[in-house]
Amino acid sequence: MELSEAAQKHFNDHNGDVSLIEMSHHLAAGMKTFMVQSWYFSMDEVRQSLGGAGYSLASGIAQLWIDGSSSATYEGTPVILNQQSAKYLYKQLKAIEKDKTLKGVFTYMNDMQLLLKAKCSATNVTEFLSFKNLTRTLQTRAAFNLQKTWDFFKNPKIAMKVKANELYATLEQKMVRSHISYVMYQQALDYILNHRFTDDKIPELLLLMVKVFAVKQIMLDTQPLYACGYFERGAKKLLDEAFTLVLAELRPHMVPLTEAFTIDAQDFNVIGNKYGDIYELQLETAKASRLNRTAVPPYYEKYMKPTMTMHKAKL
Repeated sequence: MELSEAAQKHFNDHNGDVSLIEMSHHLAAGMKTFMVQSWYFSMDEVRQSLGGAGYSLASGIAQLWIDGSSSATYEGTPVILNQQSAKYLYKQLKAIEKDKTLKGVFTYMNDMQLLLKAKCSATNVTEFLSFKNLTRTLQTRAAFNLQKTWDFFKNPKIAMKVKANELYATLEQKMVRSHISYVMYQQALDYILNHRFTDDKIPELLLLMVKVFAVKQIMLDTQPLYACGYFERGAKKLLDEAFTLVLAELRPHMVPLTEAFTIDAQDFNVIGNKYGDIYELQLETAKASRLNRTAVPPYYEKYMKPTMTMHKAKL
């Protein structure tokens, strides 16, 4: 929202300059796709982790599916939005070839060739989980996908529609996702480090969550890191150990994090608690429902209640 407002102000103050609007559209399109796809698969992981309770309407998972699954279509499908987001990346790559220096979240693209020659210097889990290493790893993966895709797309002999829709569509989608995942990581990290929190424990927990996000994103696609030589033998073991460690650190905070947010004024805590009294909690939640705080209509006992107990329909 802040970027959109800044882009509009820049447009008005600089005689119709659309540079910030273009960047805003690039980020909005790419992030929308990234978030929707991440939500879709993450929600299924949540459902499975709850076992049988995940299928219960009382768990809230079904309602979240209903409310959120259509987001993949609203305001543009992932393929189309990623193509729109990619156009701005191609524009930045052209600028680099003209010796222009990029700024902001695109700064790492100035050093793409150096990134592609770098090696992961982490030798233990602590070093791997340092923000310096996580940042360099995400930058290197994004740089590899950018360079690989750009080498194909800048061929002037093939029409852009053919390249985007038929020949290199998968590469383009992968390029945008790796770039956006790095941008989201970097923006979150910058905000946490520069924001003044009233509780000193909050930034520590938020930084841990950023590490979980970064390691998870790296695990989802390590092929570019091996292809450019950044990862070598033993990197997979180090990556797995790092993920195990951050999850162990995050685990004690999961219930407070889950219960810290309310969605549409619904109580999603009926998945149970550490004591496992899920059914008791469901009953208590049902009894406390706002539906039980209203007057019972006069026709309930005579007409509605009998239909709940009868075994055969009376038509």
